[in-house]
Amino acid sequence: MKIVKVPFSGGSMGRNLGCEKAPDAILNELGIEDAVEMQFKNEDLNELSKLENIEGDIFIGGDHSISYWTIKNFVKRYKNPGIIILDAHFDCENYFKPPTHEDFIRVLVKDKIVKKENLIFVGVRKWSKDEIEFIESNKIKYFRADVAGKDLNLVIEELNKLINKIDAVYLSIDID
Repeated sequence: MKIVKVPFSGGSMGRNLGCEKAPDAILNELGIEDAVEMQFKNEDLNELSKLENIEGDIFIGGDHSISYWTIKNFVKRYKNPGIIILDAHFDCENYFKPPTHEDFIRVLVKDKIVKKENLIFVGVRKWSKDEIEFIESNKIKYFRADVAGKDLNLVIEELNKLINKIDAVYLSIDID
């Protein structure tokens, strides 16, 4: 198994300072020392495109701006991949290129890189009007944090439905 750490926080536009420290903190806590590290100059979002062609099984990043490229990398390898996102936010605020941590999902869906029917959010608790309109107009399945906490069996049932119809799953965990 190849672990790639990406200490990056440039996609948070200065709002999530310290995210770049997460890969080392997580790997140190787990006692893992053999991860490959990617370095990017000046927190340049355009440089993240290198991640689209990096081999790896697990990518541990700073902010979610790396996810556009790691998901793009992942979907190229499978016929019918699915995406499960554990996050407090939808991350589909705008359509910017290169995508930031606030809009990578909108870009992946609008550019048809991911199948919206193969995408599930779990744990969402905060969104903008534009985000919820985008999610609902695209019929993307999601579970609010309060619902997931009360009816975990329903969440598990929906995740199992997704897993049974896809050939690989990309799991994204955003720690807010």
